[in-house]
Amino acid sequence: MNKTTHTTLILLTVLAFAVILLPGLTSEGMFLDGITHAAIARNMAEGKGGFWSPFYTRTLYSVYYEHPPLGFWLESLLFRILPDTFYVEKIFSLLTALATGILIAVIWNRIAPGKERKEYMLLPVLLWLVLPSTGWAYSNNMLENILGVFTCLAVLLMLKGLYATSAIKQASYLSLSGLSTAAAVLIKGPVALFPLAFILLFFFTDKKNNLTHSLRLSMIPAASLLLVILLLSYYRPASDFFCMYLDRQVFQSLEGKRELSSRFTILLSLSGTLLVPAALSVAATLLSRKWNIHADPALKKSATLMLLTGLSASLPLLISPKQKGFYIIPSIPWFALAASLWILPPVQYLFAKLSGRNAATGAIKTGIFIAATVAATLVMLNAGKTGRDKDLIGNVKQIGALVPRNEIIRISPSISEQWALHAYLARYFMISLHDKASSPFFLSPASETIPPGNCEKNIMQTPMFNLYECKK
Repeated sequence: MNKTTHTTLILLTVLAFAVILLPGLTSEGMFLDGITHAAIARNMAEGKGGFWSPFYTRTLYSVYYEHPPLGFWLESLLFRILPDTFYVEKIFSLLTALATGILIAVIWNRIAPGKERKEYMLLPVLLWLVLPSTGWAYSNNMLENILGVFTCLAVLLMLKGLYATSAIKQASYLSLSGLSTAAAVLIKGPVALFPLAFILLFFFTDKKNNLTHSLRLSMIPAASLLLVILLLSYYRPASDFFCMYLDRQVFQSLEGKRELSSRFTILLSLSGTLLVPAALSVAATLLSRKWNIHADPALKKSATLMLLTGLSASLPLLISPKQKGFYIIPSIPWFALAASLWILPPVQYLFAKLSGRNAATGAIKTGIFIAATVAATLVMLNAGKTGRDKDLIGNVKQIGALVPRNEIIRISPSISEQWALHAYLARYFMISLHDKASSPFFLSPASETIPPGNCEKNIMQTPMFNLYECKK
């Protein structure tokens, strides 16, 4: 192993981690979905709601059917052992990022040909970190983060099964892969099914494999998944939950009855994500021709396999009229792996050239180390400060200081759909909001200065809100 190459990639990966992930993981404030999911996980940890009856607030999604519950339950484990601060969901996101990075490196070691592959195992991790959406997703506690862990694990287990030396090991790994896919489905629903196509994609990229044999092997993880579904269908709480989930979320989304968005949303997000890998791949192709580098055919096969896996994780999302750009996050590791495999030959060539120039190598390492140190220092100085939704969070904390925990606040109809307000009050203080609730408190926007007749005492006045105390 070339220690210079390995050390440089370690330093670059640490630098990317510090610059891209740490600022969002150490500051307060998140995207609506991340706050909502953290509130549900915390509630679950405190016994409010159950695994098959996730609880959000007393007035909004008292049973949360928007997503299956496994992701919330896994996050709730941290809330059971750590103090209830905003760092809990941030730590959970950090753990999912670390797990995904490790899985990417392990998958690389399975698919990258050549004895030198371990030297470059951090190359796909580095590219994954710098691709658009990665830093944003882990800063915002997105459900796609933990989904990505289980889909990566499912594909890794399939790879281990495909290269197993005995029929028993092969069946065991493929069965475990099906269970990992089942876990992914229990986190995010049907979008997690794409690992089931991996064995057929493996056949497509390596025609030496027999199609009939590949189909037979594909049935093993599918059978494991179907067994889990069958068992859950006989468990009444689980079957009731999934009936509601399918009706309210999946079918309504497919019928265009949920949040509608442009059919081009996924394509635009995918295009933006693929821009960097595509540019690197084109540059690598041109440099390989210039330097007369001939890539191992096995490298191209593995790159094609990873590209197809990424497309299988993203393009089927076009079926639904409900589209969000962040839905493609679980596909990003596969595009990073594909691009890293494609650019590996010229990268190896460059590192070989640098390894003989001690001065240049030393300067690069020193520069990376200094940059990483500066980045880490800046992150520590900003740790705990509010980033996103600073004004709203400040107002929420003022409300929480005046209103008892677990209270319901009556609100003006004009702010009833300020979902971030619902989310932060639920996450920080378990406070619920409703525009028709009977409550000793009334909250209105600052622009509305006339409260209901029984709510005369203004106990909080800010540029955003007025909070009144009401008589019974």
